[in-house]
Amino acid sequence: MSRKSEVLVRLQQALEPISGEEIASDLSISRAGVWKAIEALRKDGYLIEGVPNQGYRLSSVQPLLDRSKLSSLLPSYRIEGVDAIDSTNSELKRRNPKTKTLLFANTQSGGRGRLGRSFFSPRGGLYFSLALPLQLNIDSALLITSVAAVAVSEALSEIAGIETSIKWVNDLYMGDKKLCGILTEGIISMETKTLATAIIGIGINLHLPIDRFPSDLQTIVASAFDSERPLPIDPHLLVCRIAADIEKRIEAFPDRSFLEIYRKRSNLIGKAVRVHQGSCSYQAQVLGIDDDAHLLIVDETGKTHSLSSGEVSIRLEG
Repeated sequence: MSRKSEVLVRLQQALEPISGEEIASDLSISRAGVWKAIEALRKDGYLIEGVPNQGYRLSSVQPLLDRSKLSSLLPSYRIEGVDAIDSTNSELKRRNPKTKTLLFANTQSGGRGRLGRSFFSPRGGLYFSLALPLQLNIDSALLITSVAAVAVSEALSEIAGIETSIKWVNDLYMGDKKLCGILTEGIISMETKTLATAIIGIGINLHLPIDRFPSDLQTIVASAFDSERPLPIDPHLLVCRIAADIEKRIEAFPDRSFLEIYRKRSNLIGKAVRVHQGSCSYQAQVLGIDDDAHLLIVDETGKTHSLSSGEVSIRLEG
């Protein structure tokens, strides 16, 4: 058993806060070794409090989600959870489930974003994908992503008291930093040429320290809650609210009233942006979002464009 694992077991056995000196004595290691092991456990997602004049206390252990609790809240879904996976979206695409399925993971080694980008997924984040069997026009995929962005933003506001804005088409920001990414993929029916299954992946930096991210991400990402304190919300309720809202709004297609919320929460409308389209890029002004969730822009020549998510990468101009 590694030193880190030995310290974890000792913390789990303790009914009250236990001093670093006592742990060191019990395990025949140095106080510095105890501190190093505790810091490593915190980076793995364990919530370990330092109690003044008493020692350390294991307050909470990841994972954030429990399969049986989610099953009771979402009885119409098949709920599955794993500790680690490459990507919850990739796994559901491999399985191609025929019934509504929610798959969550404590960490992902190959989390993915739009346009092939990676999504760093350390322990303490909320990572799950929904597989929804349906029959929709393939062009509806962009609307599904917009639905998911609205659902997550509204749920964070109502359940966690956190206000977010939406960067078209699939990122949520807390202030000027990214809090959540959404990736919608689909399985196409060759017989009907329709979207037979929508797979919606959601990753939220919920309860983790920013120093767990690579240095190049630390200035551009946000965490909803400080991992040094107990999580003040029930993440099961957050997931349940998101899943139920996504399903309700998709079932209500072609009603697109959710786009009004999307527009109100947009952090691009009226802003100057640089549009990256293939090997070309140009400056533009964002005019709005149309009823197909396309981004409406006007370029420097005065020409207007309607952009879909598969065509461009948008960067806000400083």
